[in-house]
Amino acid sequence: MSVFTFIIIYWDKILILTGVFGYFGKRFFDLKSKKLEINHSLFQQNRITAVSLFLMDYSRTVLMWQQIAVYKILANELSVSEIDNIIWTPLNDLKKSVLTLRIYFDGDMQEKLEKILDGFLSINEFLNNEYSSAGLNSTIISKANAFHAKKDKILIENDVLLTSFCVGIRDIFKS
Repeated sequence: MSVFTFIIIYWDKILILTGVFGYFGKRFFDLKSKKLEINHSLFQQNRITAVSLFLMDYSRTVLMWQQIAVYKILANELSVSEIDNIIWTPLNDLKKSVLTLRIYFDGDMQEKLEKILDGFLSINEFLNNEYSSAGLNSTIISKANAFHAKKDKILIENDVLLTSFCVGIRDIFKS
């Protein structure tokens, strides 16, 4: 029996068998595709949530630096624990956000986040150095002015980095 004769005799059974294999093959690939789509969607949703939390922590940290009572700190009117509570609460939240974003971003994006965090930490270090040098030749006003100059410079640099980070995020979500 030739192949052609076999196909002519059993065409209905071959058609049913092909349809069954086709149906189950389609179901398999649809389920696999749906699973990949759900995983991608969940990853994107978690990424957006992490970015939103980072932006909230960033704005809280900026607000803290803008509203901090520098004169009270430099004049030793606040205790060390009060100062630590004011400064480290938003900084630690920002650190957690940056660590979380390491999961979702790499390379240039991660470098920008690290530079933003390093900028805020350098403001804290500068304030700590000014606080520690209390009683030396500088006056409180000159120390406060130096702090404000340093803070303003870092905040501008961080704003540029944040803008670049946001542009990168928009580019990632466009694709």
